[in-house]
Amino acid sequence: MNKTEANKHFPLWKVELGEYVYGRDSGAPWSDPENDIRKSGTVKYYSKADVDSEWKLEYSEGIGKFDYALHKTAITLAELQIHYGMEPKENTSMFEYKDKMFVFEHWCDDQKCVCGTAIDEFYNDYEEDNTVKADIIKSTVFFYDKDCLVMKNGKFYLNGKMVGTKEEIKEKHGIEYYQAEMMYPEDIRKKFCELFPEATSYYSWSATGYLNRLDRN
Repeated sequence: MNKTEANKHFPLWKVELGEYVYGRDSGAPWSDPENDIRKSGTVKYYSKADVDSEWKLEYSEGIGKFDYALHKTAITLAELQIHYGMEPKENTSMFEYKDKMFVFEHWCDDQKCVCGTAIDEFYNDYEEDNTVKADIIKSTVFFYDKDCLVMKNGKFYLNGKMVGTKEEIKEKHGIEYYQAEMMYPEDIRKKFCELFPEATSYYSWSATGYLNRLDRN
């Protein structure tokens, strides 16, 4: 089998399981360490993109009970394979999590977590602020590119800011929200090109396409 044929079978995946001891139950004697010590498990998932690539750590998680880790590994590996290649790109500017929009700020690759600050009203009880750290394997997260005009829940977002609402667009420009979502008829799209000259694309649940790049669509 030559390299071209072999690469058709990639990416490959492998899992490493580890077990370690980190202490004993509070107040318990050392006389029976087999029962008193505390054990924990770690699971690391690696991918190999092609024949010439090195193994890359894709995800790492700690599991309190090692036996549970063994059962959970197959499920997590399947989820990783589904999400393979769905990480944010260099030009990602925003992401959507729990029906809220956030400014993209940081990507934790081995945890598959994205960090950001809310554009919408959002409160993080744990951090006591409006930031979030979301695991894209365990949660549903959508990423949006720089200069993409995003329409969601009657609001317009661009490059980490809310730039308008459906009420404002209708009052100022006579455009209904459903027309904006479809960017139809053509004069609607041309109007949005004028309103947001930096926007090169748009996204809504109804349609996606180009703005200020009419020759591409």
